[in-house]
Amino acid sequence: MSTYAKMRKRRDNWKKQVAKIKAILRYQLKEKYRIKKQRDQFKRELRQAIQQIEVLEAQKNTLPINDKVDLIYLVLQFFTLARIGFRAIHRVLMVLCPQLGLAKTPCTQNPYILHGK
Repeated sequence: MSTYAKMRKRRDNWKKQVAKIKAILRYQLKEKYRIKKQRDQFKRELRQAIQQIEVLEAQKNTLPINDKVDLIYLVLQFFTLARIGFRAIHRVLMVLCPQLGLAKTPCTQNPYILHGK
């Protein structure tokens, strides 16, 4: 075999080997991109699920006051049974506002007015 034929054979083998390696690398890059994309999607879904869980737990932990009648009844119970004044009732409602599901605390002077609804 001549030196040119040997060189050509080596070169062809080298080209075939490089083509195989490039194909493997292309596949690995595509797979890596697909896995990263899938991971990011799962992370987004996890964040959304955690937010939904927090909202549902917040709803579960609240005792919703749906209308003014419930709030007036609660204020009258504080006033008559616990013998708390209207200003003190306002302060108590400020503390209980998140648990009762109120957006704002009622006015100090007139606890029957529910602001924010």
